Amino acid sequence: MARPVDYSGVIRAAQRVGPPSGGRVILFLTPRSETAVREATLGFARATALRSPRPVWLIDLDLRNNGLFHHLEAVATSDHAQPGRAFSVAFEAAPIYRPVGKRLIATQGGVNPTKLLSLHEVPGENLYVSRFRVEAMAAGEKLTLAPARDWWAAARAKSDWITVHSLPLDQGGHALALCKDVDGIVLVIEADRTSLSDITAMQEEVESAGGRIIGSVMVGVGADARWLGSISS
Repeated sequence: MARPVDYSGVIRAAQRVGPPSGGRVILFLTPRSETAVREATLGFARATALRSPRPVWLIDLDLRNNGLFHHLEAVATSDHAQPGRAFSVAFEAAPIYRPVGKRLIATQGGVNPTKLLSLHEVPGENLYVSRFRVEAMAAGEKLTLAPARDWWAAARAKSDWITVHSLPLDQGGHALALCKDVDGIVLVIEADRTSLSDITAMQEEVESAGGRIIGSVMVGVGADARWLGSISS
């Protein structure tokens, strides 16, 4: 049985990047396993939440499925433990999503299309998890992720740590569009499953997109999982 990952090394690496003031934005990437990147993202967020005076934000780039939100719903031990009150993160800035093509996002009930992303507090934890209101979108509407430096700057003013969860790269690599907006990128490696060629390919894709790799987390090992400081730029 795999033991919990020790995130202390990657936290130290993350503390060395970012602006002189405001929170840090750390993005997690993996080649193909949704379970692996979810485990690593949640683990890092919870580890930083223990030492942060302000709630840690979990931003899920899987806008269509809200995978992190629904996972926390599913594992909650009671209704009271499920993600709760919603707070808007519609800052005075363009959001991190855009409609595909020239159409505006059409919504039901007159919802402002820039206000479809919200944060929900996670009871008993120093965390907020994002949820995208996909039910308010027009049928067949498509989204893409887009750079939004001003949005991230506004988010940094609200939280010390913003942990970003992305879909695996084999599902499109949409998160690469945000590489220049985040402070550091952590590669998620599965023990005995992620090959050296997978790791090299991830590094090349991130670097081509202008991202900064600060390290890597290995999940799924029998002994203590570890941070791999040798994989960094």
